[in-house]
Amino acid sequence: MNTIDARLIAINADNGEFCESFGHHGIVDLKAGLDQAPDPQYQLTSAPTLAGTTVVVGGRVADNVQTDMPGGVLRGFDVITGQMRWAFDPGNVDPNAVLIPGKEYARSTPNSWAPMSYDPAMNTVFIPMGSSSVDLWGANRTELDHKYGASVLALDATTGKEKWAYQTVHNDLWDFDLPMQPSLIDFPLKDVSTKPAVVIGGKTGMIFVLDRMTGKPR
Repeated sequence: MNTIDARLIAINADNGEFCESFGHHGIVDLKAGLDQAPDPQYQLTSAPTLAGTTVVVGGRVADNVQTDMPGGVLRGFDVITGQMRWAFDPGNVDPNAVLIPGKEYARSTPNSWAPMSYDPAMNTVFIPMGSSSVDLWGANRTELDHKYGASVLALDATTGKEKWAYQTVHNDLWDFDLPMQPSLIDFPLKDVSTKPAVVIGGKTGMIFVLDRMTGKPR
């Protein structure tokens, strides 16, 4: 489980005790690498996603507080040890770059606060993304902010490598975060066969149906 104050916790289902071998006596500090990230600027608002042997977490960055806010880095942790396997920093040209000691993840980046989905056959996590920290003003947005904001992002669950990203709103200035867990369906085709698809609704009132392998609209 995770907590709203940014801790990832492993609990023994048989006795309710912390799993001592997970992280630091059962706890992983999710504020590590975020620099200044006080509550409520950075919070965990959705359950972690169990993706095979990896636990994947995002994090909510508060809207419209200031331009300098915590980053929306996505991370995957070993489900047994709590050791971080990968990070995906949407504000870094190399989003999977290993964080150098003393450095922090990019700040004020697009983040994912809604639930994610996992396809075990593809070993892929499908992530609904929001905008960078200021929803209603985009003058300081970067090229990467424009790429990942309000997008569905598909990552390899084991490595965190990007498979594809599909943006639902370009340069979102209306708080049109993707607010829901993507649905994984078998989309029916005219020849009566089916194709794996991702379906997600947006605050725009639109429903997007995407090819699960490529992210292209069906």
